[in-house]
Amino acid sequence: MKKIFLSIIFLFVLNYTVKAQVIDGYTDKQSYSAGETVSFFINGTPNDYNCGLCFDVSSNTDFSLFALDGSSTFIGSHPLNFQSSTNSNAWENGFGYTATFTWTVPSTVKSGYYLLNNVIPVIIKGDKNIGGADIVIVYPTNTDNAYTNSGGKCLYPDCSSLGQQATTVSFHRPVERINYEGANFSDGFLSWIKNTNYKINVIADMDMDDWSEIEHAKLLIVIGHSEYWTRQARLNFDRFVDNGKDAMVLSGNTMWWQVRYSSDKSQMICYKNAGDVNPDTDEANDILLRTTEWTHPILKYSVLGSIGADWGDPNTGKGHGGYGIEGTAQPNTITGAFVCNYSGNANGIPNNGHIILLPNSPLLNGSWEGNTIAPFSVGDILHFPTGEYDGTLIKRDANGNEIFDANGNPILDVAALGFYKAEMIGYDKTKYPSPSVVSAGETNYCPFIAFQKNCYSGKVINVSSNMWCSPWAMGGQQFQDNDNSCSSFLPDTRLTAITQNMIDLLLQQQNIWADPTPPTSFDIKPNVNGAVSYQACVDHAINITPCGLISGYNYKVDRNDKVLSMSIDNNCNTYTALKYNISQNNSNIEQGNIYDTIIQFNVSVFPNPFEEKTELRFYLSDAETNVQIALYNMMGQQVKEIANNQTLTEGIHQYDIARENLPSGIYQLQLKTNNGIINKQVVIQ
Repeated sequence: MKKIFLSIIFLFVLNYTVKAQVIDGYTDKQSYSAGETVSFFINGTPNDYNCGLCFDVSSNTDFSLFALDGSSTFIGSHPLNFQSSTNSNAWENGFGYTATFTWTVPSTVKSGYYLLNNVIPVIIKGDKNIGGADIVIVYPTNTDNAYTNSGGKCLYPDCSSLGQQATTVSFHRPVERINYEGANFSDGFLSWIKNTNYKINVIADMDMDDWSEIEHAKLLIVIGHSEYWTRQARLNFDRFVDNGKDAMVLSGNTMWWQVRYSSDKSQMICYKNAGDVNPDTDEANDILLRTTEWTHPILKYSVLGSIGADWGDPNTGKGHGGYGIEGTAQPNTITGAFVCNYSGNANGIPNNGHIILLPNSPLLNGSWEGNTIAPFSVGDILHFPTGEYDGTLIKRDANGNEIFDANGNPILDVAALGFYKAEMIGYDKTKYPSPSVVSAGETNYCPFIAFQKNCYSGKVINVSSNMWCSPWAMGGQQFQDNDNSCSSFLPDTRLTAITQNMIDLLLQQQNIWADPTPPTSFDIKPNVNGAVSYQACVDHAINITPCGLISGYNYKVDRNDKVLSMSIDNNCNTYTALKYNISQNNSNIEQGNIYDTIIQFNVSVFPNPFEEKTELRFYLSDAETNVQIALYNMMGQQVKEIANNQTLTEGIHQYDIARENLPSGIYQLQLKTNNGIINKQVVIQ
């Protein structure tokens, strides 16, 4: 009897012994290419560890990478044990888990965003070389980390369980995917594009610091809630577009905060303060690297000039964007009555989608899966929810009041944006910071915009919403606001079709304009609020050409201090410029012939000073020009030949200049053409 009893107990225990499950964890890097090895740091436990009869007998746990569409790739079986954080201030110093196992990425795994056992994020990158991926997709890993409370703190006080926001957060801690009602803002897009035939390369925010990750792509797509950007990432975004490549911004609250990374890339730094007098790195001594809002004038780098819209301006208490419907129903401060943010019944209240202005835009016309996109009419609404909108500059009169068209819609202020060509396909409206308070600031206009900075640059399409890529927009799921007093709604079924149509038009270099006629003239000037977004040279002259602004690696402004303006006539022969001289604190009107001064307005060297290499960029207006470029020391001796009597055509040209064995010091970089000689002083550190 005793043997039989023990056997029964033994069989009972076997029947209820379970394998350990993944609770949380992280990886050693943000993203991986084929052939690279991933180190997984995982905390696990049996799935019913409170049951006294459920014992972990050290059986291996199966591990798979799950895509957002539910498909999975098995990557091995390994022991899994319980772990807890071993570090103090774990939000900043990391959790210190022991590595659970490693895995080398095979070339057969398609680039994408994955979750190990549906818990731990893993980004697998694609082929970044020539002939590789056509599309680079930037997943907002920085935003996910910023909102993560692991270890007790995030970059916000309201998501920090310890009550205070952090200034530095570690990537070596379990990251909570930023979400709304349990789903991430990027899931709809990522689930869809995984099952298309596009050649894609999904990268992390940190990869944007590496120019080689995007250099050979045709199209760059920013998705979700892409809020936290380094300066180098922004420079690379602009460089991509300035080089004639196209970009799509399927994101809202985009490029809001500047961040830095620690030297070992394990931490993200964001003091959210223009003072930023922290001891973590010497970079804090560079005022342009301060971790504050990108709209702060101290950074001299307008978001408007990069993507045509931005979130807000905390320095004035106003902003161009604002919250959409995520804020839910809140009381009106005047009447006390509750209003749903997307009711559309009050001035400045969002319409839960873009009001269509240009139904004939090619972006709204095309086919998807063999079906023609149903046509729009002026005033139709392309329905989808939005948590945070970016807004743009619209035309206003001398008193700051909006100027509307015949249909009562706002007019895009292309001159204030400083773009060669721009169209607003549609828009929504909100207030900054919150549309729930009807008495808040002036109404802001949040665009579905396409623009081209100059006739040589690429085209940018921006939908200005942080939920376009979400399950409740591209994903097609019914949206229910987190306050039940507001009704739910379904997104427009054409969103995915429109997204694919935009991608196809850009990849195939087809027309995206409702009016494809090239501009014969354009103006560049601040609007009545002093807001501008164009770039200005460090020598206080506008980068102007007969086809628009040439974006050099200099600085931009979007406030009314030290603004510059310029216009050219219909024949593109002469210019009139208002130039502000910072050192003399005055301004003057200057007129001249564009072709006589075209070179001096279009030579840039960045970075300068530099340590290892810099880049020379310039614009030539003649059909053919002989160019000589050389570097001279302070004794007038040539120390490096860069170009010797090369024949170049009209357009933008760039040369990488490597330091090699040159000693630190001051040098003269000379550019000699048929039209004259330009010298630029450069410093090697």
